[in-house]
Amino acid sequence: MKTKIFVLLLTIIFLSFLSCKKDTVKKYFYNTGELWIEETLIDQKHEIYFDKIYNKKGFLEGKGNSDKNGLYQGIWKFYYSDGKLRWRGKYKDSNRDMPDSIWKNISNRSFIDIEGHPRILKVGQKYKVRTYIEGIDTDTYIVTYNNYKRLEKNKEDPERFPYCITPNKAGIIDILYLYPNSDGDIIVEPHCLKFRYVAFRIRVEN
Repeated sequence: MKTKIFVLLLTIIFLSFLSCKKDTVKKYFYNTGELWIEETLIDQKHEIYFDKIYNKKGFLEGKGNSDKNGLYQGIWKFYYSDGKLRWRGKYKDSNRDMPDSIWKNISNRSFIDIEGHPRILKVGQKYKVRTYIEGIDTDTYIVTYNNYKRLEKNKEDPERFPYCITPNKAGIIDILYLYPNSDGDIIVEPHCLKFRYVAFRIRVEN
């Protein structure tokens, strides 16, 4: 009899645990049925949630904390479709918190990633490209050649590698990160530290 009561109590505790767990996790879906947001309550007193945001194709786009109003707060991480970090930064009330100091020494925190990681590119061959700058959203800068012409958009695989490079002659390719001002104008003067560009040099051979 005691064994049955013990088992019954364990069952009740377990079911209560599952019930509480279900109450702390909510799922939201796209109109087409795919999982959109998985939201977990992590601080009941302050109503803070940990969110995971998914693309319609099922890959994790971003994760971080939000408040009771659904506003992003604190550190968030966003990803390319293969799980590679696209950018990591701080939010306050869903606004990107990027003080002027974040623009200093960005050349040490910026990377360009070419699929396959070739050291030397070949003339006439198309290469998929993506970028990463620590603390700076990819939506806040423009990727161009040294003549300020934008890189070709990758229509085949934009969620993993947004850009393409197809060298048409041997030599050196310079890739620039340009930072538009609030009006969308590209500022390239070196003295404008906040809007300066960072160049990458890539060798091309026949």
